[in-house]
Amino acid sequence: MKTVMKDKTELEILEEKKEKLDLKIKQHKRTQSNRKLRARHLIEVGALLEVAEIDQENKNTLLGYFINYKKISNEEKEILKVQGKELLEKRKLERISKKEKLKRNLTNIEIQELLKLSQTNNIFEIITKEFKKKLLEQLTFEEYQILIKRFN
Repeated sequence: MKTVMKDKTELEILEEKKEKLDLKIKQHKRTQSNRKLRARHLIEVGALLEVAEIDQENKNTLLGYFINYKKISNEEKEILKVQGKELLEKRKLERISKKEKLKRNLTNIEIQELLKLSQTNNIFEIITKEFKKKLLEQLTFEEYQILIKRFN
């Protein structure tokens, strides 16, 4: 009878230890999640400094500037908000435009350049295997640039 009681208390002790470990695991996951969110936020803020082209500015100067931000009126903050939104939208449109330019079809001059390359290199094998295309005219400008870099 005594051994049953002893076993029960050992079991209770093990359960308590398990509960403590489970709690520590939950806390660790929570802090890990918070760290990821904080890291993401800091990366976003750093990217904004880069967009504003002040990421290389002296830290003390930036801190002083940010402290003075608190003194700006709500009307001025709204103006700054609109300016920031416009700049980010402009950058987004430029990125989209740049991607579209890379997707355009090749010009005759670019096709002739690839034909010259094909005389000394087996570019058609790459075109069919990597790009899954059969004709030079089907290549995008981005694929053209990849071929030119590879063989020049």
